[in-house]
Amino acid sequence: MTKTKEERVREGITILQKLRSVGIEDGNPGVKVVKDAIRTWITDGLSITLKKIDFGRFDRVGTLVLPARAGVEPSLTLKVRS
Repeated sequence: MTKTKEERVREGITILQKLRSVGIEDGNPGVKVVKDAIRTWITDGLSITLKKIDFGRFDRVGTLVLPARAGVEPSLTLKVRS
């Protein structure tokens, strides 16, 4: 069973709110990549995995996982750039 559009919207908003809560604002190029992926995921409903999203001056690289299957939570993992 796949996620509904409403579930994808709610989960996408949560990811963006968490980015803001750790101090990564909308002007960051990595946030644009994440927003574009979430927008596509909400529209198409297909799973998306992006690796090595660069968050620039924060010296972080992110991995975004947006699953299509219901019951599986999306994730955005930030790691210190090596």
